[in-house]
Amino acid sequence: MKSDVISLRRFEWLIRQRGYHYEYEEDIFKNKIIPKCNKTPDFYVQSIDNLAFLVEVESFEKKTVLHTKKSHVMSLSHMVLQKRINRAVRNAADQLKPYADLGLSLVIVLDNHRQVGLSLEYRELVSLFGEQYFTFKIDSVTGNQVDQPVFEHQDDGSPFASGERSYISAVLVNEPGCRFDNFKTEDDFTIERPMRARIIHHPGAAIPLAFSAFQTTVDEHIVYRDKHWQKFGGTERI
Repeated sequence: MKSDVISLRRFEWLIRQRGYHYEYEEDIFKNKIIPKCNKTPDFYVQSIDNLAFLVEVESFEKKTVLHTKKSHVMSLSHMVLQKRINRAVRNAADQLKPYADLGLSLVIVLDNHRQVGLSLEYRELVSLFGEQYFTFKIDSVTGNQVDQPVFEHQDDGSPFASGERSYISAVLVNEPGCRFDNFKTEDDFTIERPMRARIIHHPGAAIPLAFSAFQTTVDEHIVYRDKHWQKFGGTERI
């Protein structure tokens, strides 16, 4: 059993709320769901339409410089925080890599229930594929832009830069629909609440994660289409 039971519990809430069957770490091999390798994924999940995928959950523990610095004024590159996210994704990918040939979608789940000073929104997820930049053509006579900008990524060593780790299908951020913080106690997540998923799909994935796996009204998908990253709600047709 991993030490971060809260992150695992929250993922169980997410998939139970969608009516999915799942096997936890030690039961995956006890029940002979998949052949055992030298690493163990956290979950085997099977959706109501028999979509199966393996999951590795990563939780953030140590507080970032945003919490530990005493100075009220400082300069901070966004990469200082992004490196923490990149490292978590690489660690999870290493856990899942031995199962890349099973024909299953492999999904990394990021959980930030400790609120350590990291954002797991659109910008941070897109940056997993490298720092983003865009190009467009300019008419040399008029100086006007003559086409739509094309968004690209530079290979800066990010986890998925230049199509790396294509055995990973998607990265999912698991979040609660509400928190129970108050002035006296901190939310310890012992009480179940509705969960929502924000998923960025690896455009070069060997085995993509089907969009139908998470399609409630609160789920969100980020996909690369027509040379742009685009966001869709879970119920929207992609």
